[in-house]
Amino acid sequence: MPAQIRRPPLQPNTDRRPTIQGFPFEWTLLAWAGLVGISTGLAIVAFHDLLDFLNNFLFGSFVEGLLEISRSPVAVAAAAQGPAAAVALAAPPANDAATPLQALLQLGLGGIGFLSGTPPAAAPAPLPSPGPAAPDWLTLWPVVVVPTLGGLAVGVLRRFFGPLGPGVPSLMAMAEGAEAPAPVPPLLRLLTAALSLGSGASLGPEGPSVESGGNVGLWWARLGRLSPQSQQTLVAAGVAAGLAAGFKAPIAGVFFAFEGNANTNASRPNLMAVLVAAVASALVTQLMLGDEPILRLPAYEVRSPLELPLYLGLGVLASLLSLALIKLMAAGRNGRVQRLLERLPAGLATALGGAAVGGMALAFPQVLGVGYDTIEALLGSDQGIPLVTLVALLGVKLLATSVSTASGFVGGGFAPALFLGATLGSVYGQLLGEGGLGLPVAEAPAYAMVGMAAVLAGSVRAPLTALLLLFELTRDIRIVLPLMAAAGLSAALVDRWQSVKPTTLLGADRNEELRRERLAAVAVIEALEPEAPQRH
Repeated sequence: MPAQIRRPPLQPNTDRRPTIQGFPFEWTLLAWAGLVGISTGLAIVAFHDLLDFLNNFLFGSFVEGLLEISRSPVAVAAAAQGPAAAVALAAPPANDAATPLQALLQLGLGGIGFLSGTPPAAAPAPLPSPGPAAPDWLTLWPVVVVPTLGGLAVGVLRRFFGPLGPGVPSLMAMAEGAEAPAPVPPLLRLLTAALSLGSGASLGPEGPSVESGGNVGLWWARLGRLSPQSQQTLVAAGVAAGLAAGFKAPIAGVFFAFEGNANTNASRPNLMAVLVAAVASALVTQLMLGDEPILRLPAYEVRSPLELPLYLGLGVLASLLSLALIKLMAAGRNGRVQRLLERLPAGLATALGGAAVGGMALAFPQVLGVGYDTIEALLGSDQGIPLVTLVALLGVKLLATSVSTASGFVGGGFAPALFLGATLGSVYGQLLGEGGLGLPVAEAPAYAMVGMAAVLAGSVRAPLTALLLLFELTRDIRIVLPLMAAAGLSAALVDRWQSVKPTTLLGADRNEELRRERLAAVAVIEALEPEAPQRH
């Protein structure tokens, strides 16, 4: 009796498989992608509204309440000396920036007085009070209190309400079937991120935005019972939608879904689905938050094409700074460090991290929060900023970002990379120009913009994403050649030094790190041969 031939089961064509409604499967996938984009856009809009509310409350009404409490004993003591002294001490200054704390908060979160060289107006000198005067820095204590309390709240939320959900690499592994699917709605992630950034953590909003978009994409894909290939596509679509909504940059979002670490699987997601999600998300954001660019630039120009080699030098320096940022953030997320911090009581590690960031802000308030105002000031400054101040700011920002990441604050590294790049470019431009060698080169803001693209490109190893993101953030295309040269060189050098080591500025993904540790422990012979050969 001839042996029966077993035929392999037929695999459905996921690209053109008909659906119950009679539409080709591709059109159904585009509809799902549009739903992912709209959902992600609405989530990011709510996230930004909550972030603005928390920032204004914590560094507004809450700080004013703390100051009122701290001033009460002084006002009472002054009242005992006479009504004139009481009025002089109790009356608020006429200028909002008169007190050191108000000036500090304006510098770090919304003002550019220090960077533009215009110091805040001085308060009228109060009448001397009896007893020894307290040091000036004691009046700045709310700057330390706010990040500390914010860190305590973030740590408690993370400890008692469970994990924030998988990161982008884990989401791709779940879509491929390498891990058990566990997508979650990004409510806790966005809440803790808003509280982290609103209280002054030195991170950016793009990490939570991108990871939330990926979770939304996989959540809808699992709800619709789509195929693994379609699940991977919707995760990439959610990543693109998250970056598009977070930065108002749909083109950069699409490229990041294909070029960055977001696409870790071998197969490529459906381009049309990723485009639909990015456009839908950006449209929702523009309708609800406005269409204004995040950064506004003054008029400047590159004086000569012969400056291009100088921009290559900036690309080399940017690659070194990118590598330092990658190493420091990775060190903070190291498994041994995290296990040590998890032994502390709930919220204590994040509170200590917030206190450390607040302490740094006493001297460098620009490290607080996202830092877009400081970046815009560096891009628009038409007069020299002290080089020593900028160099010190580079080191403090690196330290504040690594402490924020290690201690458990929620946020991404794109905004710190842009901050560091703008500062490095401003230093480099001043050294070449009137503040150093005196060469006839462009103004420092031109080098600051190129530095932003170069550091971001090196940090995420995605030069096209960095270029397009800078164009969409600033809507300025006047120095395209220096941008391309410096960003490409920075990404190439970091890629050379990092080799196959993953680099991500989105945030910690402990599940993916554990999976890679397990894979690294597998012997080569076990990886090549699934079953050991049997001896006869």
